[in-house]
Amino acid sequence: MLNNSLGLNLSKKAKNKYVANFDLDELYNAGDVLDISTVENTPRAVVIRGLKMWFVGSQNAIIYEYHLTVSGRVRDAIYSGNSLDCSSFESNPSSLTLSRCGMYMLVGGFTSDSVHTIELATANTLDGASRNASKTLDISAKVAGCQGISLSNGDLKLNIIDATTDSIYRYTVDVTDISSGTYEGVKDISSIESAPQDIYFLNDEKAIIIGTETDSINALDVRGDISNWSKITGNDYNISTVENTPRGLWANNNGTRIAICGSETGEIKTLNIEYSNYRILQGYEVDGVDYQINTQSGTSAYCAIAIHGGGIERGSQETQEAFQTLTGYQGASFEGLKSSGNFVMHITSVKFDVPDVVEVVRNSDRCVSFHGVSGDELFTHVGGSYDSLRSATETELVSAGFTISEVPEYLDGKSRENIANKCVLGESLQLEISKGQRDLLRTSASVMTAFITAVKNAIDGL
Repeated sequence: MLNNSLGLNLSKKAKNKYVANFDLDELYNAGDVLDISTVENTPRAVVIRGLKMWFVGSQNAIIYEYHLTVSGRVRDAIYSGNSLDCSSFESNPSSLTLSRCGMYMLVGGFTSDSVHTIELATANTLDGASRNASKTLDISAKVAGCQGISLSNGDLKLNIIDATTDSIYRYTVDVTDISSGTYEGVKDISSIESAPQDIYFLNDEKAIIIGTETDSINALDVRGDISNWSKITGNDYNISTVENTPRGLWANNNGTRIAICGSETGEIKTLNIEYSNYRILQGYEVDGVDYQINTQSGTSAYCAIAIHGGGIERGSQETQEAFQTLTGYQGASFEGLKSSGNFVMHITSVKFDVPDVVEVVRNSDRCVSFHGVSGDELFTHVGGSYDSLRSATETELVSAGFTISEVPEYLDGKSRENIANKCVLGESLQLEISKGQRDLLRTSASVMTAFITAVKNAIDGL
């Protein structure tokens, strides 16, 4: 949704394609790691749903439940106190999948060659959960080594990785009672991965598999009959530098975050799709639902921008808008609208190429760019390519009672590729405001007024 008050000639946004453009080449290791080796040193499967995560392994055959502070981020996950011991029915649980309603957790058994049903008393938690033995699917007639499982097609299909035949087997099931599931077909994937470990369906058209022979994640086209499934050529990602014995695999709804667990490290790690430009972002996010672009008309001596607004770097857009209102300069912001998970839309300043924001900057003599940086302390990094304004802003902010912290080189805003420096004169001020300071600016009108007035005074004094 474009709020275009500048009267610019702006092209219509492409419709969201979600995983239509899903490209594993765009994955990167964000350093999000949870060491679970003291709990389970041979993890085999991981599932994440909202702020809950479950994993199971062959060391002790127990499903553990963890709380997440941010959906999809594992590094600060903590044990919820809930677990379920599988050893009485499966000594080597190899896989997990959770129904869409959150009431049924299926456990794949490598030893029993069966899929077991755990009934949850409350959706998405193991608290009060128990196994229902009568709802077990015996797959031994087809599968000799159940390694990974994944529900798909509205929980009507159960897809099973067989490690002994390097194949995917598919069953039609009723997730409320899988015991009467019927065999549908098989796909040999040995030419793609000769030691497949797990599978995860992103939707009814695309799935991803992980294996220990290639130490890679591969994308599959899973449209139509299982016999016609195929590898999506060139769509793979080698994870050997991250985990060379990958076992379990999970992804979020649009494939922008993937979690893996491995028996080499005893760790759970996440990999992210990097939105290195707006074209890639448009392939995953919905304009007007996940994000929106805002512009404000005004004079062109400066523009005020917040390219990581809304929930991406909360508080940066509010400060940009307050400054724009005070000064009357033209402005623009890219606003994350999601209830959580906005940071995936963080396109870096040197790669930011959203056309509407770029046009605002190019039609301005100079630019003031508002950003957020982590830290609960109250401080601001003052950067940018306009040396005189940077110095004057530091002086004015200190005089107004704000704390200035030396700006790290990677945040100094001096690169010619920085969106803020694509203005007419190539001169910018970049303010990296700590989370603590941004929270205070958002909640205190007097603090906000003092902050933006100090920045205005710096400009007016040149």
